[in-house]
Amino acid sequence: MADTEVSSVVSDFIGFLNASPTAFHAVDDAKKRLQKVAYEQVVEREDWKLEAGKRYFLTRNHSTIVAFAIGRVMIREEKGGSVSYSHRLVRIEEPIMCVPTLAIHLDRGVNDGFKVNTQSHLLPVLATSVELNKEFAENGLVEKMTNKSRHHAFLLQV
Repeated sequence: MADTEVSSVVSDFIGFLNASPTAFHAVDDAKKRLQKVAYEQVVEREDWKLEAGKRYFLTRNHSTIVAFAIGRVMIREEKGGSVSYSHRLVRIEEPIMCVPTLAIHLDRGVNDGFKVNTQSHLLPVLATSVELNKEFAENGLVEKMTNKSRHHAFLLQV
Protein backbone atom coordinates (compact mmCIF):
# COMPACT_ATOMS: atom_id res chain seq x y z
CA MET A 1 0.00 0.00 0.00
CA ALA A 2 1.14 3.50 -0.74
CA ASP A 3 1.50 5.99 2.10
CA THR A 4 -1.56 7.92 0.92
CA GLU A 5 -3.67 4.75 0.97
CA VAL A 6 -2.44 3.86 4.46
CA SER A 7 -3.18 7.33 5.81
CA SER A 8 -6.63 7.20 4.19
CA VAL A 9 -7.40 3.85 5.84
CA VAL A 10 -6.06 5.05 9.19
CA SER A 11 -8.03 8.30 9.10
CA ASP A 12 -11.18 6.38 8.10
CA PHE A 13 -10.66 4.00 11.04
CA ILE A 14 -10.08 6.87 13.46
CA GLY A 15 -13.28 8.49 12.19
CA PHE A 16 -15.11 5.20 12.80
CA LEU A 17 -13.75 5.02 16.36
CA ASN A 18 -14.66 8.64 17.10
CA ALA A 19 -18.20 8.08 15.79
CA SER A 20 -18.60 4.93 17.91
CA PRO A 21 -18.52 5.68 21.64
CA THR A 22 -20.59 2.54 22.34
CA ALA A 23 -21.13 -0.85 20.72
CA PHE A 24 -24.55 0.36 19.56
CA HIS A 25 -23.00 3.28 17.67
CA ALA A 26 -20.32 1.01 16.17
CA VAL A 27 -22.91 -1.48 14.91
CA ASP A 28 -25.03 1.29 13.41
CA ASP A 29 -22.02 2.78 11.60
CA ALA A 30 -20.79 -0.66 10.43
CA LYS A 31 -24.30 -1.44 9.14
CA LYS A 32 -24.29 1.74 7.03
CA ARG A 33 -20.81 0.96 5.69
CA LEU A 34 -21.81 -2.60 4.73
CA GLN A 35 -24.95 -1.42 2.95
CA LYS A 36 -22.83 1.03 0.90
CA VAL A 37 -20.75 -1.87 -0.45
CA ALA A 38 -23.75 -4.05 -1.44
CA TYR A 39 -24.20 -6.19 1.69
CA GLU A 40 -27.82 -7.21 2.26
CA GLN A 41 -29.30 -7.37 5.75
CA VAL A 42 -30.98 -10.60 6.85
CA VAL A 43 -33.15 -11.00 9.94
CA GLU A 44 -31.84 -13.66 12.30
CA ARG A 45 -35.23 -15.10 13.26
CA GLU A 46 -36.55 -15.42 9.69
CA ASP A 47 -35.79 -17.93 6.94
CA TRP A 48 -33.02 -16.68 4.69
CA LYS A 49 -32.99 -16.82 0.91
CA LEU A 50 -29.24 -16.81 0.31
CA GLU A 51 -27.59 -16.88 -3.09
CA ALA A 52 -24.08 -17.88 -4.09
CA GLY A 53 -21.74 -14.96 -4.65
CA LYS A 54 -23.73 -12.48 -2.54
CA ARG A 55 -22.83 -10.83 0.78
CA TYR A 56 -25.04 -10.55 3.85
CA PHE A 57 -25.04 -9.28 7.42
CA LEU A 58 -27.22 -9.55 10.49
CA THR A 59 -27.43 -7.70 13.77
CA ARG A 60 -28.37 -8.93 17.21
CA ASN A 61 -29.61 -6.66 20.01
CA HIS A 62 -28.25 -3.65 18.08
CA SER A 63 -24.87 -4.37 19.71
CA THR A 64 -23.53 -7.23 17.57
CA ILE A 65 -23.03 -7.43 13.83
CA VAL A 66 -22.06 -10.46 11.78
CA ALA A 67 -21.13 -10.11 8.11
CA PHE A 68 -20.53 -13.02 5.75
CA ALA A 69 -20.27 -13.85 2.07
CA ILE A 70 -21.63 -16.94 0.33
CA GLY A 71 -18.94 -18.40 -1.87
CA ARG A 72 -19.45 -20.11 -5.18
CA VAL A 73 -18.02 -23.33 -6.43
CA MET A 74 -14.72 -22.75 -8.19
CA ILE A 75 -14.15 -25.16 -11.05
CA ARG A 76 -10.44 -25.64 -11.48
CA GLU A 77 -8.85 -27.32 -14.41
CA GLU A 78 -6.55 -30.22 -13.71
CA LYS A 79 -2.98 -29.19 -14.30
CA GLY A 80 -0.20 -31.58 -15.07
CA GLY A 81 2.49 -32.09 -12.47
CA SER A 82 0.35 -31.30 -9.45
CA VAL A 83 0.89 -33.37 -6.35
CA SER A 84 -2.25 -34.83 -4.83
CA TYR A 85 -2.50 -37.27 -1.99
CA SER A 86 -5.21 -39.83 -1.60
CA HIS A 87 -6.73 -40.43 1.81
CA ARG A 88 -8.55 -43.40 3.17
CA LEU A 89 -10.23 -44.17 6.46
CA VAL A 90 -8.73 -46.89 8.62
CA ARG A 91 -10.45 -48.71 11.45
CA ILE A 92 -8.37 -50.81 13.82
CA GLU A 93 -10.50 -52.92 16.14
CA GLU A 94 -7.94 -53.65 18.86
CA PRO A 95 -6.10 -50.99 20.86
CA ILE A 96 -2.70 -50.11 19.47
CA MET A 97 -1.39 -47.96 22.31
CA CYS A 98 -1.97 -46.98 25.92
CA VAL A 99 -1.06 -43.43 26.96
CA PRO A 100 -0.75 -43.57 30.76
CA THR A 101 -0.09 -39.85 31.43
CA LEU A 102 -2.92 -38.43 29.38
CA ALA A 103 -4.92 -36.99 32.31
CA ILE A 104 -2.18 -35.29 34.34
CA HIS A 105 -4.77 -33.36 36.36
CA LEU A 106 -5.66 -36.67 38.04
CA ASP A 107 -2.04 -37.33 39.06
CA ARG A 108 -1.34 -35.97 42.55
CA GLY A 109 2.43 -36.22 42.13
CA VAL A 110 2.62 -34.38 38.82
CA ASN A 111 4.37 -31.38 40.44
CA ASP A 112 7.07 -33.63 41.92
CA GLY A 113 8.56 -34.09 38.46
CA PHE A 114 8.17 -36.84 35.91
CA LYS A 115 9.54 -40.22 36.96
CA VAL A 116 9.51 -42.97 34.35
CA ASN A 117 7.50 -46.00 35.43
CA THR A 118 8.88 -48.76 33.24
CA GLN A 119 5.87 -50.95 34.06
CA SER A 120 3.29 -48.61 32.53
CA HIS A 121 5.12 -45.93 30.52
CA LEU A 122 6.88 -48.33 28.15
CA LEU A 123 3.80 -50.33 27.14
CA PRO A 124 3.48 -48.70 23.68
CA VAL A 125 7.18 -49.24 22.98
CA LEU A 126 7.11 -52.86 24.14
CA ALA A 127 3.89 -53.61 22.26
CA THR A 128 5.49 -52.29 19.08
CA SER A 129 8.57 -54.37 19.76
CA VAL A 130 6.47 -57.52 20.29
CA GLU A 131 4.65 -56.96 17.00
CA LEU A 132 7.92 -56.42 15.13
CA ASN A 133 9.48 -59.51 16.68
CA LYS A 134 6.38 -61.55 15.84
CA GLU A 135 6.84 -60.60 12.19
CA PHE A 136 10.50 -61.68 12.31
CA ALA A 137 9.56 -64.97 13.99
CA GLU A 138 7.04 -65.75 11.26
CA ASN A 139 9.73 -65.21 8.62
CA GLY A 140 12.29 -67.35 10.47
CA LEU A 141 14.70 -64.47 11.06
CA VAL A 142 14.77 -64.65 14.88
CA GLU A 143 17.49 -67.29 15.12
CA LYS A 144 19.91 -65.14 13.13
CA MET A 145 19.46 -62.06 15.34
CA THR A 146 21.33 -61.27 18.56
CA ASN A 147 19.68 -59.55 21.55
CA LYS A 148 21.26 -56.23 20.57
CA SER A 149 19.82 -56.36 17.08
CA ARG A 150 16.36 -57.43 18.30
CA HIS A 151 15.76 -54.34 20.46
CA HIS A 152 16.42 -50.65 20.27
CA ALA A 153 19.49 -49.45 22.21
CA PHE A 154 17.37 -47.19 24.45
CA LEU A 155 15.15 -50.12 25.38
CA LEU A 156 18.17 -52.22 26.35
CA GLN A 157 19.39 -49.47 28.70
CA VAL A 158 16.20 -49.65 30.80
